[in-house]
Amino acid sequence: MSEFFYDGIWRMDWGLGNPNKTAALIAILMIAAWGLVFIRKWGFWLALTLFTCLGICLVHTFSRGGIIALFAGMFPLIAYAKRPWPRNRMIAVGVSVWVILGSTVFLNAHQRYGQGISQEDRSISNRVVLWKAAPRMMVDAPSGWGLGNSGKAYMEWYQPLNRTESYRTLVNSHLTWLVEFGWGLRWLYVGLWGCALLLCWPQRRLRWPAIVLGMWIAFATSAFFSSVAESGWIWAPPVIGLALVLLYRVRHKIWPNKKCWWIPIGTATVIVGVCFLSGQSDSPIKTGQDRVVINDGAKEVIWITTDAKVLGSSCGRKLRAYLTQNKTPVTIVLAQPTAKLDGAPIASLVITGTATLNEELLQKINEVRSVILLNAAVSPDELHLTGENKRKFHVVMGEFTQTALPSIWEDKLSVQRIEGKGDYLPDWPQIILNTTYEAE
Repeated sequence: MSEFFYDGIWRMDWGLGNPNKTAALIAILMIAAWGLVFIRKWGFWLALTLFTCLGICLVHTFSRGGIIALFAGMFPLIAYAKRPWPRNRMIAVGVSVWVILGSTVFLNAHQRYGQGISQEDRSISNRVVLWKAAPRMMVDAPSGWGLGNSGKAYMEWYQPLNRTESYRTLVNSHLTWLVEFGWGLRWLYVGLWGCALLLCWPQRRLRWPAIVLGMWIAFATSAFFSSVAESGWIWAPPVIGLALVLLYRVRHKIWPNKKCWWIPIGTATVIVGVCFLSGQSDSPIKTGQDRVVINDGAKEVIWITTDAKVLGSSCGRKLRAYLTQNKTPVTIVLAQPTAKLDGAPIASLVITGTATLNEELLQKINEVRSVILLNAAVSPDELHLTGENKRKFHVVMGEFTQTALPSIWEDKLSVQRIEGKGDYLPDWPQIILNTTYEAE
């Protein structure tokens, strides 16, 4: 497991794999500790002790998102705490705060917390660049980019070509899932968060849920600044708190007013609508679960079955880099071999690597103008090569490829060899488009 440090000081990690996740959990537990006040008379002092100890641990994570999450989650507790506050308790809380602030100075954590205010912090600026692309990514993928694909989709299709930072997610749990879900699940996701907050909202006869509300607010806040919600440990405390609130409401038949349920519904509609409107652009990218389409709507289509060994793991960036210098009037589809064919008439069919071809794709060979094989491990017989249609086939192979069948194809057609290359052909966009236009 990786160790995290700031200025030579270890960032506390409770085995969650990331100090930001640890900070999110600590912030939630700091708020949950105040639930002891509602259990025993002496619970305040135990809660304050736990709060102070956990606060020092929170500082030791050096997580700014965790600090902000704690402040956000404390608002309901303060707002719904019984008044007046006893003088001795206020003094004790003041001492606790000073102890936590003292640990901040002792660990030099205040220097990290101040970054981004007095000077540029790439951790913040990189997040802003990343998050700005999220609405556009949603609009470009109405059905979503698929679970676990947000980071790769951003790097491939939206990251500025002069930047090379690597991302697994969008460094924001909410935006990550909103990008990976389709529009229906996006609305449901936001709506469920709103329902959870509404169920935990305190009432005149029900004040203690302010603790659970604070936990959910802290969770939501921490999940905005980092991808922490993927950890089940962080979900556990607020979910348990919500379950207790539901149990209490069921037993005592205390529920929010029926009209209040329109609040999460309306909020979800507004937030999703804002994402849709702010994501509108002249983006040439459209995607489904099994393809990415560039320049959708052109009269002709180049359909490419993808194999990462031939096109590379960053084929989207490679294609974008080429298209910035070379405009093309056709639609380009990067599709999985199992993708169903549709849309405009296919002008060129590109088969790469060891991709297994479906029957629909094989039948399409008779209709297309050209078939381009890039290190394709398929035989002439599989593609129904005949004397009549052989002119439409263009075979391109790397000099050292391991996946193609060079000897079989060289007996049938003239094979274009790419010197010094193996399975991976870095100039594949140029090869495909040049071959396509030569075939016209």
